[in-house]
Order: sequence, then C-alpha cells, then structure tokens
Amino acid sequence: MTNKKIFPWKIISTKRIYVNPWLKVREDKIIQPTGEKGIYGVIEISPAVGVIPIDDKGKIILLKHWRYPAKKISIEIPLGGINKNETPLAAAKRELFEETGYKAKKWKFLGSFESSNCLTTDLAKVYLAKELYQDNKIEHQERFLEGIKIMKVGLRTVINLVKNNKITESISKGTILLYLYFK
Repeated sequence: MTNKKIFPWKIISTKRIYVNPWLKVREDKIIQPTGEKGIYGVIEISPAVGVIPIDDKGKIILLKHWRYPAKKISIEIPLGGINKNETPLAAAKRELFEETGYKAKKWKFLGSFESSNCLTTDLAKVYLAKELYQDNKIEHQERFLEGIKIMKVGLRTVINLVKNNKITESISKGTILLYLYFK
C-alpha cells in the first residue's frame, strides 16, 4: 500500500501483461507529479536472498552459473527466491544447502538490495554464513548441482574478481562490499 503523501504519482489503471511462476509484468497508466500522463512498465519479482558463505579457512564460496538472459557464465554468491510462508533466513539456509551442499552454524544479516528499483520490485535480503559444514553431500550433488560449479577463493581473489568485472551480478557485488564493510 502506498502513502499518497510520499507517492505523488497517480495510478489511473493497471493491466497485467504477463504472468509466470517467477515474475509478473504489469503496465500502469499514470499521471506524474508534473501532470503529464503516461505508462509505466513494472516487473514484479518475488523477494530473494543471497548468502556469502565463509569456510573455516577464510575462503569464500562462489558459484559459476550459466545465466540464460546474459548468455554467459556468471560468478555469484548463492542466491534464490523466498518461497511462500518462508522467512528470509530460512530461505537463505535452504539456498546455501541447495546450491553448495553446505549448512552453517552462524548467520548474520548484512542488509537488503533493490535491483533496478526503477523497473522491478526485486528485493533481496543478504546474509553472512560462517562455521560451515557439509550434510549428505553425495546425495546433494546428485540432486542439486547440475550446471553449478563451486569455487572456494580467498578474499583478495574475490576483491580482484569484483574489481576486474568478473563478478557483475549486482546482489553478489553488493553483498561482497557489505561483507568487506562489516567483517
């Protein structure tokens, strides 16, 4: 729900353009604060989580994923959506296990990101995971790791990956910067 005092745009009507299980696209007919009429396209995306996992040797676990829209391999932290009736922390724990085979004993909330908030409702909450341990790794790899490659790298390498634009996914980049600030 929007507060009219802080939301100076007037929505005349909303039309659903596209819906699938992961996203919705809508087109709003609007009147801007200037009085100008127009349309605004919005991509509605369910909330997500990201995790920066640090092992007992100080190595950061990153993933190499093939990302269809970008048509390339992307180096990222473990990321994923929050299921209905799932807390962000529960989703972070699930995503860490699904994508890496690890669980963590210590968790710390680092912050939130809005990716492209001029176009989407995408919001991600990100966490630091420490004191990692593996649980049923063989079964996990058979079920979840198709197409995902795990990297364990030191902090200097992660910083160089960000600096040299090898990590370009925004939530991953931002989470790494938050980690550097909070560590």
